[in-house]
Amino acid sequence: MKETKLKNHSLDALIKELKEITSNPVVEAAFNDAIANVKPILWNGEPNPWKGKTIDYLIEYFKGWYAFLPTPTSGLGKIVPFTYFYYDNESAFYFLNELKSRKNNKLSYSLEIFDWTVRFIKTRGEFMDSKDSLKFIEQWLKDPALNMQDFIVPKEGFKSFNDFFTRKLKMTVNPRPISDPKDDSILTASADSELNFIDSELTLNTPMNTKEDKLAWSTS
Repeated sequence: MKETKLKNHSLDALIKELKEITSNPVVEAAFNDAIANVKPILWNGEPNPWKGKTIDYLIEYFKGWYAFLPTPTSGLGKIVPFTYFYYDNESAFYFLNELKSRKNNKLSYSLEIFDWTVRFIKTRGEFMDSKDSLKFIEQWLKDPALNMQDFIVPKEGFKSFNDFFTRKLKMTVNPRPISDPKDDSILTASADSELNFIDSELTLNTPMNTKEDKLAWSTS
């Protein structure tokens, strides 16, 4: 109970600070410009949920994101929908990463929005490292799609959702065999992963942005 109260206190402080930052007319104007430039229709043909939203929506979005706990059927929750805000949107990228502002005249201009999101991610990570994040862990362990026989399950159980998420493979059962080691046309990934979206018109020269790196296919 004490741990939960501490986490809630951290969230309250974060949301209070975000409200202070976004109460600045310059910040709100930059957000509104970003919203005005969101793609109305996503690459999958669905309407963009960020279209027409206000700064209050952004605050509530992060507030709901903090303690969101995924289940086997909930998808990635808040992560992917947030990308719809800055998908092919230079104004949103500027708002999140480059906008400089100050909460009051006593402060120097700084990357307040960017710095705040970094603190939010760290606080969210602390929550996902806590026992409070284990609420749906049994659903994950019982999900046949996870093939839990391929993983090491600690005798004392997982300590947090992040502990479960970073679980180790049981190498004694050869859990991730390469289908044909002699076939160079088969791409081998070094981690279990999922593609959320990808350019459908790939060529051997198409550059691909992966986090902060730009990759390209090679013909060699």
